[in-house]
Amino acid sequence: MAAMEAFELIEILTMVNIIDEHNDTCRWCPNQDGGFSVKSCYNCLRDIELEDVILEEINGVLQRLWKTCTPSKTKVFGWRVMLNRLPTKDQLVRRWIIYNEEDKVCVLGLNGLEDLEHLMFKCMISLRVWRKIYGWLELDMEEELVGVNHFYHLTNGRAGKVRKRNIDMV
Repeated sequence: MAAMEAFELIEILTMVNIIDEHNDTCRWCPNQDGGFSVKSCYNCLRDIELEDVILEEINGVLQRLWKTCTPSKTKVFGWRVMLNRLPTKDQLVRRWIIYNEEDKVCVLGLNGLEDLEHLMFKCMISLRVWRKIYGWLELDMEEELVGVNHFYHLTNGRAGKVRKRNIDMV
């Protein structure tokens, strides 16, 4: 199988014409001037209908997230959580960055394998933080909520400017 793939790669590469007269340059094609911008990247992703790939539930929470009055770094962190793009131990294992079994343990509570769900919602340290946040917002915490459902529960149907402002601060 690998020999066949290598043969196909060589066949494809022989069709590439190299022009020696020009230096190599990096160019971001979606932008007319060739420079990268977040706006052009967003438009490119929107144009290829990334929203269809993301579940409707996640998409709704992400739309709420981007409209909150919070610092950009907080929004980006929430976005990465929603899409499971934090460098948790399970992600690092998938990318062959860590190998040893003992390196896969949660760094906060040392009581489970570190994946996004555990780190953010099930670790004993994270649960204490979430309980404090829910208490501060005067809400009942449903223990079985994780991920998108957790944030959806926090933001869905909450009336009043004070509570909304408090939730935005979270």
